[in-house]
Amino acid sequence: MVEEKPEEALVEKLFKGVLKVGAGMLLGYLAAETYDRCTTPEEKREFESRVKTHHGEAGVFVAGGGIATKSPTLTGFGLGLMVHDRKDAAKWFSGDKQKMYEKA
Repeated sequence: MVEEKPEEALVEKLFKGVLKVGAGMLLGYLAAETYDRCTTPEEKREFESRVKTHHGEAGVFVAGGGIATKSPTLTGFGLGLMVHDRKDAAKWFSGDKQKMYEKA
């Protein structure tokens, strides 16, 4: 019987965790990219007028939920959404989408 060293078990667990986070990030990024490429401007406008939030904001909450539930894939998915929306990071939580769609 071959005994496994505790250090090797730790490295293996970390590696598997990193793979799960990476897979989640890829899925989150691809979901946002697919939405951007496959919807028409009218569909985006209609959806965003109902949602009124940046997908980076949603990514923050999804990643936080993944951390709270100790789910590396969910954490990665939220990170993928945040990375995709990084250009608008200054607008997250500013309420600019809510103001844009308010009825005057």
